[in-house]
Amino acid sequence: MTVHVKAWVCVSPAADAVTDAACTPTLAGESVPVIRPVVGWMVSPGGNPLAAKVTLSPSGSLAITFSNTVAYWPLVCGGIRVTTGGRSTLATVQKKVTALINRLNASEARLQRIRNDSASHAANDAATMQQLREHEASIVELRTTVEAQRAEITMLEQKVDSVVRANIVLVSQRDSVIIVANTMAAREDSVFVVIGNEKELSQKGLVRREGGTLLLFGRGKTMVPGRTIDPSHFTVLSKSRDRQITLPRTDKDYRIVSRQALEFTDLAKPRDAVVRGTLTITDSEKFWAPSKFLILVEK
Repeated sequence: MTVHVKAWVCVSPAADAVTDAACTPTLAGESVPVIRPVVGWMVSPGGNPLAAKVTLSPSGSLAITFSNTVAYWPLVCGGIRVTTGGRSTLATVQKKVTALINRLNASEARLQRIRNDSASHAANDAATMQQLREHEASIVELRTTVEAQRAEITMLEQKVDSVVRANIVLVSQRDSVIIVANTMAAREDSVFVVIGNEKELSQKGLVRREGGTLLLFGRGKTMVPGRTIDPSHFTVLSKSRDRQITLPRTDKDYRIVSRQALEFTDLAKPRDAVVRGTLTITDSEKFWAPSKFLILVEK
């Protein structure tokens, strides 16, 4: 006897009966002819809730066929391996379903990761926005400080300009004072010397004779400085530095006709007021105190 067991799977929305056959050998030692199952699926449209079909072979073998009708479900309804024409249709469906489930699981995991990332990004974005707001507040505060400092710098620059202008005026005044002081110091330190014969000096009005009588034809008159002294005819010397006056001719005597304190010179006889060669001044301040104009007349 051969027993055919029928299994069912969900393949379409319609409630069709799916029929297949499997052969089971009879007891050992019995002579049972081989029954070839029907190639492919036997689909009964509409089907029956449960149907059994018994087929007798000429040799006495018994083939029992069971039918079952199922409705469409989104999942595979049975786990019995069904073979049809050497192909594993149910296994293929199971593989596709398994792949679909795996894809769904992967999609769900990816969606969960996206949700977690979104939550993390949202937290990070909130922290970043808070930092940005703090930075913006700091920038506004710094800008206010910078503007205040800029205004202060402008005011300080104006003050500096005023101080610089005042300094320029003061420097100018100081320079003027220095010039005046130097001029006064130079003038105070300046002394004047003229050396020549009587004729030259008389023509320039630097010397003249006075006193005596006309009966002596001018004799007995004393040579004295002129009434009007022109400094342009004199040589300017430094009172503090020029302590020696060298005469033009060393073989001639020169008489000092101006009013200086000759006791503050190296003259052996100051009262004579006669100089030869060089006149050395021992005390400049006292020597030049009576007059700054020294007149030496060649004898």
